Amino acid sequence: MKKVFLIICIFLCLLLLFPLLVSFKWFNINIHVFIENFKYYINSLMFSFISSLIAIIVSIPIAYTINGFKFRFLKEIFKFLFTINISIPDLIMGLLLLYVYGRNNLLLDIFHIKFIDTSLGIITAMLYISIPYTINLILLGFESTSKILIDEAYALGSTEFQLIKYVYLPHIWKYILRAFIISMMYCISAFGVIIVLAYYPVLLTTKIFQLFQQSDIVQAIQISYYLIITSIFLYVLNFILEWFSITK
Repeated sequence: MKKVFLIICIFLCLLLLFPLLVSFKWFNINIHVFIENFKYYINSLMFSFISSLIAIIVSIPIAYTINGFKFRFLKEIFKFLFTINISIPDLIMGLLLLYVYGRNNLLLDIFHIKFIDTSLGIITAMLYISIPYTINLILLGFESTSKILIDEAYALGSTEFQLIKYVYLPHIWKYILRAFIISMMYCISAFGVIIVLAYYPVLLTTKIFQLFQQSDIVQAIQISYYLIITSIFLYVLNFILEWFSITK
């Protein structure tokens, strides 16, 4: 029976990897294509990095606050509310953001803030899809911190700042780093939410879509390897950190 399941596992693994393996026949190093599309790749990396950094800065205090709730029901309610966006398809999220930030908004008009087809729009869209994941993972880090260490720190008269600095941070830094990497993975591959709210500045996913619309499938796949290689690299980093966290 185990051999049968092993064969099934191998077959399904190859089936899942088949599209990626087949696409390698279009993979070649074309300097012209590389230079022409490199700016879109840099845009994707830059906006993903900025959005992920903001998501981490926002998520740490939120996760800490949720973890501090004494009533489990209240804790789960806030956790649910902060992560409910995970359940919404990114294209639908883009439409919702377009409705909120794209229509005539008196407050935005007063301060001359524009989200449609701007860098601010891209960062905002990425934050809406990444923050639920960063909160979830960082909260997991806070929850897994030893209660004994926390009680001992309080017993020794530690302030809340000292508790965070000397008890929580040494334990959750791997969760924070993993949250940042996962956020980068989601942001760099975001498409639906981006293309609806902020088509410009053009990201690599948007450029790939443009080539697809022009029926240039081969070049679309070729420049997709920017994202494929980057995403695999980030996934391997996350896998190593997760493995290290488990075996530590």
